[in-house]
Amino acid sequence: MKILVLHGQEHHGITWHMLQAVLAGLKSPEDQIQEFTLNNLPSCTGCTVCFKQGEERCPHRSVYGPIIEAIEAADIVIATSPTYCLEMSGQLKTFFDHMAYRWAPHRPHPAMWKKAGLAISSTVGAGAAKVARTIERQFYWWLIPRRYRFSMPLQDTNWNEVSEKNRQRVQRRGAELGRRIRARGLPSCLSLSQRILHFILGMAIRSGKWLPRDTDHWRNQGWI
Repeated sequence: MKILVLHGQEHHGITWHMLQAVLAGLKSPEDQIQEFTLNNLPSCTGCTVCFKQGEERCPHRSVYGPIIEAIEAADIVIATSPTYCLEMSGQLKTFFDHMAYRWAPHRPHPAMWKKAGLAISSTVGAGAAKVARTIERQFYWWLIPRRYRFSMPLQDTNWNEVSEKNRQRVQRRGAELGRRIRARGLPSCLSLSQRILHFILGMAIRSGKWLPRDTDHWRNQGWI
């Protein structure tokens, strides 16, 4: 399998160690793992060029293009972020903003339908579960059918401060989740709610009151 990791922060802190715990149970020697750290990416300017003229016209396409191509080629997409002020990191949100054109109402990529997605977040206090759900919601609207979350509040600011008991808990829970993802395998189609969403969107797009670029995409895919 091809596993892609999107790091919402560049330091190897608690969230990074949670990822390593999952990978210990998930990966096999034959797997390919590709990683991108999302720090220092240019912010979306809201120019709407991707919606109206095409993603290839995005002023930041040279930076984001290789990451998006890696997502489309991967079998499992993992996004990680510490919890900052009850939200994901600004770096990860900046990346998600550039993926808006791939949302279900616009130009979803059919390759997403056979992927699994995993959201990982940690926190000192509260909010990690919320952040993991927010990341998972992005995966849902990309039309990734099989999604998982791994979040933990460890009450410490770095891995060196985490107690041995909690380290073992992270490693155990992460490895168990990794093995479960591996055993379950990849989906073959959209979830029921996504199929219903896709059908409703298709009906709306047939009305003709949609962005022309999106309508062309749906027609070229044979969805309308």
